[in-house]
Amino acid sequence: TDGSGSSVRKWDRAVRTTKQSEDSIDAVVILAILRHDPNDISRDEIVCVKQYRPPVDAYTIELPAGLIDAGEEPANAAVREFQEETGYIGKVLDVSPASYLSPGLTNESACLVRLEVDMTQEANLKNYENQSLHDGLEGCEKDRGLEKLMIPRVGMLNALHDMQQKEGVKVFAALYSLALGMQIGEGATCIEKDFFPLVNLDDNQCDQVVPALRDSGFLIVKSSLLPLEVQQKALAASARILELSSKTVTHPSDPKQYMMLSFDDLGGEDLSEVSEDISVIKEYYKSLRKVRDILLQYIASGIGMDDAEFFSRQHNENNDSIRLLNYLHGDENTANRCKEHSDYGTLTLLLTDGVGGLEAFVDGKWRQVPYVEGALIVNIGSI
Repeated sequence: TDGSGSSVRKWDRAVRTTKQSEDSIDAVVILAILRHDPNDISRDEIVCVKQYRPPVDAYTIELPAGLIDAGEEPANAAVREFQEETGYIGKVLDVSPASYLSPGLTNESACLVRLEVDMTQEANLKNYENQSLHDGLEGCEKDRGLEKLMIPRVGMLNALHDMQQKEGVKVFAALYSLALGMQIGEGATCIEKDFFPLVNLDDNQCDQVVPALRDSGFLIVKSSLLPLEVQQKALAASARILELSSKTVTHPSDPKQYMMLSFDDLGGEDLSEVSEDISVIKEYYKSLRKVRDILLQYIASGIGMDDAEFFSRQHNENNDSIRLLNYLHGDENTANRCKEHSDYGTLTLLLTDGVGGLEAFVDGKWRQVPYVEGALIVNIGSI
């Protein structure tokens, strides 16, 4: 019967013989980012595979993927399959819920697992330097002529189009969707970059800080003091604290979980139930303070003050706080969430998980503040 249960229809349906149950997850699809420089995403590459697929009688460009063994966790399956298909050793960043690859034909489901490839590891570096067809591949992956490919993260869609035209390959739909989404994101970032400039604090770009904070009140910053791995650990720890701690506050009309903490609060016994995650936040907090001081020095220099340390001296270790925040799914009554406002205090340093929604009123209109992986959003408060 159809979904309503009111009529009988005929469907063709394919089901894997290895499927454990109707709701079990069959496979993992792996999005692996090969990171050459943590501070420069333009050098990132996406690890893909090229192989012959009999059903389409053609070579295809795909994300690495594979079946999950009985009793195996998706994260472990992703690391295993990734090494078998590409020779690289990956580190799991996150695992998505199950999604369906072709629901019009099959109930096959897969998790998207995001991996990062650390190029400081000798095995990964050796594998990269020797890009021979089968190097590092294992078992049947080697026998079936699977080829690993590195596709640039920036301009990925154009690279796929080039391969389609020159080689006649077919592109995996999920990979094409990813490339299209990344191009849209790149375009949106380019559109807004004049309003929200990206500043690398390691490069002493102090001349860009004051104009951005004066004109839009916002800028986006990167710093080696807060590498991507530290940020990801802080986000994961924050989520666990808000989920497990009895100190978490919930908001009735604007569904969210939050917790406001001073540095001294992080050593309190009332947070002992999440002590390991609190330790992660504490280290992150220390790094945030260092970034804050650099920004305050840039502001002082940017407005022509002789004493570059003036503002940082006014912000001692007793007048800042860290806020852990998780916006829950809303409905038609809560869709507007937090209304327009300006932040109190001097500076807000915001780390997000990439989910959109933050906008700033700049040059007569509301503009989306772009997400840049590995960066913080900075906005000036009502000082």
